[in-house]
Amino acid sequence: MRVSRSSAWQGVLYVLYLSFVMGNTFIVTNSYGDTLSKAGSQTQDQNSSTLLSEILAQVDISDTVKGRFEQHKYIHILPQPLISKGVFQLDKNTGLVWQINEPVSSRIVFDDTGIHQSENGQAVWQISNKRPGVAIIGQLMKAALSYDWALLEKHFSINGLIDEQVSPRQWTLTLTPKEDSLQQTIKKISLAGGRQLTQVTLFEANNDRTEINFDML
Repeated sequence: MRVSRSSAWQGVLYVLYLSFVMGNTFIVTNSYGDTLSKAGSQTQDQNSSTLLSEILAQVDISDTVKGRFEQHKYIHILPQPLISKGVFQLDKNTGLVWQINEPVSSRIVFDDTGIHQSENGQAVWQISNKRPGVAIIGQLMKAALSYDWALLEKHFSINGLIDEQVSPRQWTLTLTPKEDSLQQTIKKISLAGGRQLTQVTLFEANNDRTEINFDML
């Protein structure tokens, strides 16, 4: 089958993007250990607590979450977003598997030992949870998918709203990082959903952003 030139270039760009993501992971992990102690405890806002409780009562919660995703990565120096599609599975006991199927095949696993990336069954990149800050990356991804508000509130200030005019009620949350280390790469994170999480948008400090739309199974 003949591959179009634009598809081929998108594949190349996405490989470069994956490398960029892994590079940013090192930036976060290198600085996280130095700034973790700066994050002081804060009194939980009552309105925020009520909002999160209402959302928790509405969403479907399971020990295993799986579905399809479509990701749009907007990089300010590129005219078009990089689009990837795939499937994921989160098991609270074994971790998160993020399988990219298009435009390239790449498998990223977040588990108790660290982060592992493989392509065509061959390991190409990994980093241990023993490195300061690595564990928090996987924890934050898993927390968003499993509605672990306690963990998210530990690292983010959270506010949002629930739309009472539709059924099921639609909700949105904005997460603003508390720690200096996260602020270096993340401006804010937006979560949206109804009975299930439907979208996550990551706004980076460099004005790039990543939009992920979920179709839960």
